[in-house]
Amino acid sequence: MEKQENNLNYQEFTFALSRIAIALTSETDLNNLFQLIVSEMLEIANCDACSLFLREYEPDRLVFQATRTLSLEKKQSQHLSTFKAKPVSLEKQSIAGFTALTGRTVNIADCYALSEKEEFKFNSSYDKATHYQTISMLVVPMKLQDGTIVGVIQLINKFDGNNKIVPFPKQLEEVISAVASQAAVAIHNSRLKCIQSESSFTFVALVLSLCVYTFFLGVIDPEANDNSYTIVTLLICLYFIVISIALIRRSELPISKFGLSFKNLKPSLIESGVVTVIILILITLLKIEAIKSWAVFQGYPVIDFGLIDWAFYLYLLIAPFQEFIARGVIQGTVERIMPGKYNSLWAIVVASMLFSVSHVFYSFELAMLTSVSGFLWGYLYMRHRTIIGISISHFLIGNYLVLTHFWSIII
Repeated sequence: MEKQENNLNYQEFTFALSRIAIALTSETDLNNLFQLIVSEMLEIANCDACSLFLREYEPDRLVFQATRTLSLEKKQSQHLSTFKAKPVSLEKQSIAGFTALTGRTVNIADCYALSEKEEFKFNSSYDKATHYQTISMLVVPMKLQDGTIVGVIQLINKFDGNNKIVPFPKQLEEVISAVASQAAVAIHNSRLKCIQSESSFTFVALVLSLCVYTFFLGVIDPEANDNSYTIVTLLICLYFIVISIALIRRSELPISKFGLSFKNLKPSLIESGVVTVIILILITLLKIEAIKSWAVFQGYPVIDFGLIDWAFYLYLLIAPFQEFIARGVIQGTVERIMPGKYNSLWAIVVASMLFSVSHVFYSFELAMLTSVSGFLWGYLYMRHRTIIGISISHFLIGNYLVLTHFWSIII
């Protein structure tokens, strides 16, 4: 009798797979799609809990995206709609991490009787915190046809016909794997639609921005002083900030995805600090040599602190604005919407060239200099995904060029 209960009806699951396929293809909102997948998995598997993890590759991690535990919902009135996504470390020691990294399905009859020979370990902290008892577990990868792992589905505590917790049968494992593959395709397609929408909006925004920038160039007086240039730069930054906010709202991504994050702050400050000190030393040595060799610099101090004015302090705002726009918004957006192995490199190139072009109205020499610095700061941003370190570097190097009189020579 027990064997018959564990045997799954082929017709029932064929109907279930067809129903899920239709539901998955008709749902385009990612959050609703996650909820749909979890709910359908609970119904098909007849189990107590289901969790969905998405895999991100930059940085390499799992994101705990959706979960439902039916027994806890009854006790705590908790539902999936109140769940907030959170990142989870990706490592082979965890069961979900093992599946995400290897693409292998894990079927455990009793998590508390797990063999020590296994590469992964069961983490009982959730059970202790919620007074829950995890017994049987099935973890399957959401895998595309080319082998790319989109995420992981974790099912807990399979029920038999008498509401008794039993291991997940092999036949059910195959069905869940088939549904997981459908879910992977649905999530992938939904992401592609989001990228297509974001790339279209980005293209329109960049074209409009270049048009507005060209109009700014038309009203700039070639004989204007440095402070006038600073005001124009601030106005241009404010305009691009408005465009950037529109891009962020359109993407529905957290602001941390655009460089406004304290994560990796320490390594960002250290690397940006080392690079900045080296560049400042090189500028100082060049200025000392210039005083000896160039008539235009003779009679001037190495560092002229008399050049500090309101524009110097205003650069505290301009530098972070520019890094947020160039690196956080443009570089980050191009990297997301551009496919391919070298998308990060191309994103740095695009952001650096746009940043360089925005300085052409000063001089061609400054545009070339900002292009080089853009590659440097773009690389540092790619490593740490925060604009804090590079903004400080930008502020110090930019103002140091002013205090050493190189700025007036460049423009």
